[in-house]
Amino acid sequence: MKLLFVLLLVFGAAALAEKLYGILWSRRLCAAVSFQPEPAVEGETAVLLETIENRKRLPLAALKVEFPVEHGLGLGEEENASRSDKQYKRDVFSVGGFQKISREIPFLCRRRGYYQIDRLDLCAEGLWMKETYYLEKKQDTYLYVYPRKIPSGRLKLPMHEMGGLLEQQRGIVEDPLTFAGIRDYDTTDPMSRINWKASARQGRLMVNQSFFSCSMKVTCFLDVENLTIWNHREVHEESIRLAASMLGELIRQGISVELLSNGVDCLSGERVRIPDGSGRGQTEKLNRSLSRLRLDEKLRLMPIRELVEAEEKRLSVSERLILLITENRSRELEGTIERLAGRGTQALWVGVAYRNETWEGPKAKRVSYVKWEVEHEG
Repeated sequence: MKLLFVLLLVFGAAALAEKLYGILWSRRLCAAVSFQPEPAVEGETAVLLETIENRKRLPLAALKVEFPVEHGLGLGEEENASRSDKQYKRDVFSVGGFQKISREIPFLCRRRGYYQIDRLDLCAEGLWMKETYYLEKKQDTYLYVYPRKIPSGRLKLPMHEMGGLLEQQRGIVEDPLTFAGIRDYDTTDPMSRINWKASARQGRLMVNQSFFSCSMKVTCFLDVENLTIWNHREVHEESIRLAASMLGELIRQGISVELLSNGVDCLSGERVRIPDGSGRGQTEKLNRSLSRLRLDEKLRLMPIRELVEAEEKRLSVSERLILLITENRSRELEGTIERLAGRGTQALWVGVAYRNETWEGPKAKRVSYVKWEVEHEG
């Protein structure tokens, strides 16, 4: 009888302890994940900080931390990450009382994009490893992964063609003696352009801007529409890199640029559109918008021809150059670009296509053509 009483007491104490553990395990338990504050670049390594802090005496023998991330961040290569529509990063910790654990997790940014973690799932094993307790914590951390820049050597041909068209459009080359004002310094500006007196007055570095730089404007039409049932993701991603690289180089030269695309912003749901601008701020807007540009075969996008036609009247000016980046080869688009170019502007058509595809380019006056070849992935 005494033995039975002792057993009942032991089991009752164990059940009570388990119940108290189930109530207390999550109290004063802090858990968070945060991306590095600065943006990353496609193909480079970034860092995620994972922090667990137990602010009570009660230890947690086995705490599993899980959070969803998209495949473009490369965490799926690890053993403790699962794959589905999203991939789930999982880690298991043994956390003592009043203990804080911080881990930096490096990962490869395999694709450009806007990545966000909005929740963190905590799972703790019970005191006797028979029960499991769950808790969801809201998170608000994001990372911009900018498009990879195309090497300057490979970019030489389209940029040379662009430079020739800009000179034809203005009829002059940039003259540093033709002063047209000052603007904020960009890290890509040469030191010779710095206006030291203006910089001293403003309290920040300012550079001289020539008449050519401030008067010329470039409008880029970026096409990411799938023309067939096949999703040419490699072509569209390369088109995005081309837009970022070419417009970034033009901004570095002090030329005002704008970007119009039939691609959709993953946050706003609107078509990507960046108005005219120059300088470091414009480069930042460009990279962020292109990072958020969503490629989804389920989306029905405005045909690039319709987008150009909607802007045709506004762009029919002499001091503006049209840059078209597309895999589209339709005669309708060719006619629209020729009509626009015939009203006094110049146009550069960059045809992005797989290496084995052949096309001689548009047969249109005042429209130059450069083919940009892309390799099939895999």
